[in-house]
Amino acid sequence: MLIPYFHIDSFSKKVFAGMGGKMALVASDMSKWFSSLWQGQQLAFTVPIITVAVAADFRREFDPLEELRKIPSYFSALRETLFT
Repeated sequence: MLIPYFHIDSFSKKVFAGMGGKMALVASDMSKWFSSLWQGQQLAFTVPIITVAVAADFRREFDPLEELRKIPSYFSALRETLFT
């Protein structure tokens, strides 16, 4: 559960930490950081980074030539026997 971010002064941070613990402060900061990624200029960097990461994962996961690389080639075996 992400806690909504509010501007918290140092006294309120102590009270907030007393009620929810330090993890409540960390969750609040993470929520603010994550929501800032989807606004303005940060969005211009977030979308391409996510796009490249997803494309790289698909490329690694669904390599169309992977099965062909596993099949031993007749020519590679022939080359090894002729030139060794």
